[in-house]
Amino acid sequence: MEIDDDRKFYQEQIVLNDYHLKQNIRSTDGTMWDGVNGSANMMILITIFTIIIVGDSVAGEFSFGTIKLLLIRPASRVKILVSKYISFLLFGMLLLLTLFVISVLVNGILYGFGYMDLPLVSMNEDGLIVEKNMVLNLWKTYMLNGVSTVMYITMAFMISSSFRSSAMAIGFSIGALFGGRIVLGALHRFDWSKYLLFANTDLTQYLAGHPFQVLFHRCARCLFPSV
Repeated sequence: MEIDDDRKFYQEQIVLNDYHLKQNIRSTDGTMWDGVNGSANMMILITIFTIIIVGDSVAGEFSFGTIKLLLIRPASRVKILVSKYISFLLFGMLLLLTLFVISVLVNGILYGFGYMDLPLVSMNEDGLIVEKNMVLNLWKTYMLNGVSTVMYITMAFMISSSFRSSAMAIGFSIGALFGGRIVLGALHRFDWSKYLLFANTDLTQYLAGHPFQVLFHRCARCLFPSV
């Protein structure tokens, strides 16, 4: 199974390389787009930083007593919690946008702003080669990576609000972030592992058109270092 998946992957790469040569299209290697795409792995840092902020949000207010200043106001507790939750989601999206802009600027300075109109050549599920807009595809990648951040923000906020413990909210959320990948590494050989929660938080696998097991096996060597 794994050998067949590897063979299929390298056959696709050969077809894509032939298309690049025939159409005289430069690959992304050595261009700013290669660095921008690689910077998407830094989403893990945004997730951890946001978890720490969110985990101490409600629990910290109870610890320092500042929650009383909010509860004495006419706004209901539901409105207070919802407004806090939405603000943290917007905060995470702002960090995501900041990462994308800084990544484009830094990689543009390092590699040059040439090949701005370079298309992304890929193969779809039907085996057909398609050319996609590079900026649009990269932005989709960043946004899809942000889905897992939203999940961990929700988890940390729920624990912080329910148990009023910053340590529990931060520790459990970060533990789930790293522990989920370890569990997937141990269970990815089983077909039913694709139904696990942590196997479906990375939605970029659907953007690439590859199922969980194939994508995980192919990136097994680079998945854990990126964490």
